[in-house]
Amino acid sequence: MVKEAMQMFNAGKRGQAIERLKKILKKDRENILAYNNLGCLYVEGRYYDEAIGVLKKGIQKYPDNTVLLNNLAYACLRKGMVSRAITILEKVMKLDPADAEARMNLGLAYSLFGNYEKAIEEYKKVISTGSSSSDAYNNLGCALRRLGRFNEALVAFEKSISLDSTNVDARNNIACTYRSLNRPAAAIEEFVRIVMLFPNDKVAHYNLGILYANNNDLEKSNQHFQKYLELKEKDEE
Repeated sequence: MVKEAMQMFNAGKRGQAIERLKKILKKDRENILAYNNLGCLYVEGRYYDEAIGVLKKGIQKYPDNTVLLNNLAYACLRKGMVSRAITILEKVMKLDPADAEARMNLGLAYSLFGNYEKAIEEYKKVISTGSSSSDAYNNLGCALRRLGRFNEALVAFEKSISLDSTNVDARNNIACTYRSLNRPAAAIEEFVRIVMLFPNDKVAHYNLGILYANNNDLEKSNQHFQKYLELKEKDEE
């Protein structure tokens, strides 16, 4: 039954999938997979209160299930309940110190809470365990940049791209770090490279609009601001 519900979701029928999972839980209140999947579908649909409620019910029955706990923490992060998410993720780390996904989320939570030193510790732990990923290095770079450690941040972002050349967030972060270092020419070069590789990247177009305006190149500035507005409007449709 749970499998059928997820097939509905994969077919674009999220509402029907949610209703099917709710019916499953009415009949079987011990179905851990239904709790987890329903919570994830609510998060995917941005119904964070509903996700938190369902996942909490699952955790009441399975208090040490790290999958449920991690997904609850993620829902709390999306809801803006950062302190609560940290508490949950710290529990996950005690239950399973090797859970790289939970450790990544804990690093993100610390960053959102403004504790960048702890965030850096968590990202470095993920990397040191061999579970290093492009996202781990990108997140590490973001935390380093927040502390003004720009050169270290650039090294992390470059490593992120070496692991995944399509990580546009890391590429944008490199360019933004050049802006922080007051190197506008290098920032422009990097943002131009981004729009060549990813023509529909809003962040790069917006920043190019600013940088060209600062250089009094109003023609190029207007072109990129216009492209940014077009892309933004499409996203909002």
